[in-house]
Parts: sequence; structure tokens; C-alpha cells
Amino acid sequence: RHALLPFFEALRALESTLGRTPPRQRWGPREIDLDLLVFGGTRHADERLTVPHPGIAERDFVLHPLRDVAPELEVPGIGRVRDLAGAVVDRGVRRLD
Repeated sequence: RHALLPFFEALRALESTLGRTPPRQRWGPREIDLDLLVFGGTRHADERLTVPHPGIAERDFVLHPLRDVAPELEVPGIGRVRDLAGAVVDRGVRRLD
């Protein structure tokens, strides 16, 4: 758990380096958006960060690509990626070859 917050801060710094500027408007346009979806078996929630990502189980655009690279990944407290991807509403996400 001790590595989670420094890792999150490094993601935020990388976003800034790549052109993301404050304020961070929810659902607003941005140059770059890096989300921390899972961090090993860690579960964490505070005002700045919730891990696993709270929307992961509903997002086909996250789960379908994640299933391609880590189908057996266990999302702590939620389930296995393969199962989650099979249960999510498919809104037309397609793999590009």
C-alpha cells in the first residue's frame, strides 16, 4: 500500500508533463487522462483516489482491451477481468488490427 500514492503522484506528474493543465474538470476535455485502474491486490479509497477504479466493472472500453492482455487478472473485491468483460454492456468496442 505504501507504493500506491507515490505511483499515483507519478501518474499525475506525467499527465502534467504531457500537457494536462488544471483545473481537473470531471468529464471535461483534456489533453491526456491516465487512470489508475488496479494496483495489485490493493484496495484504497480517499477523497483523491479510489482503487480499484470505481467504474471499471461498467466500462467496456476498459475491460475489453484489458481482457486481451490480462484476462485472469483479479480486480480486488470486484471479480476476474474475463468475467467482468463478458458481463459488461457492449457498446461497440472493437479491436483494431
